[in-house]
Amino acid sequence: MSDSRSDEPQNRIIYSLPCRMGLWNEELALQEEKDFTTAYKRDHCQLLIQKTKKNNYQIATSDITVEGGYSGLYLSGVISEKDIDSVQHFRHGCTLSASPLKHPCVRNTFVIAACDSEKAGQPVPYGEDVLLQICESDDRPLYIQCENFTTDTFGNALTLRLSESPDIYCRFKLFNWNPQRRYETLGTNFSPNSRLIIQHTASGKNLAVQQNRHVELK
Repeated sequence: MSDSRSDEPQNRIIYSLPCRMGLWNEELALQEEKDFTTAYKRDHCQLLIQKTKKNNYQIATSDITVEGGYSGLYLSGVISEKDIDSVQHFRHGCTLSASPLKHPCVRNTFVIAACDSEKAGQPVPYGEDVLLQICESDDRPLYIQCENFTTDTFGNALTLRLSESPDIYCRFKLFNWNPQRRYETLGTNFSPNSRLIIQHTASGKNLAVQQNRHVELK
């Protein structure tokens, strides 16, 4: 009687290293097609992550230099000292300020959204009402809001806050910085990295910042 253990290596099918089992040819073809499609979408800015990043903006003023040698201030959401221990995300009523920290993050990045839902995802034109939505929130989207003058605030600068209600006080217009081109660019698409004026629709005041103060409308 022969030992079955001694016959086992002889009966076993041994494959060399280059061999592949299964539908490897079809899987390889599918992977190559997937890589080609991804490369095509990347080159044509059609990937979802590219579309998301493309619609996100930082709002900055480059004409102010603050202590420490920082040049330029960036519009940023603020969680107050009173709320910092109880909340981890921005919520309705949080204020905004100007920060020298320019690295893109959820607190200083915004989406410029059309007021008309049918125009969602389309390029932003000069002169039309838009909403400025902060990229991070706890639940519902939060928009930059500035209420109109009241008896207590008349004659003073208006303070910006985040609101979950995109009402008329959340609407802004974008205008070309150059007064010579402002009229001719109305209705044309806004381009990133552009120098422009952001005007509050309800009050007609422009978005501005002063050193050692919150961002405000003047």
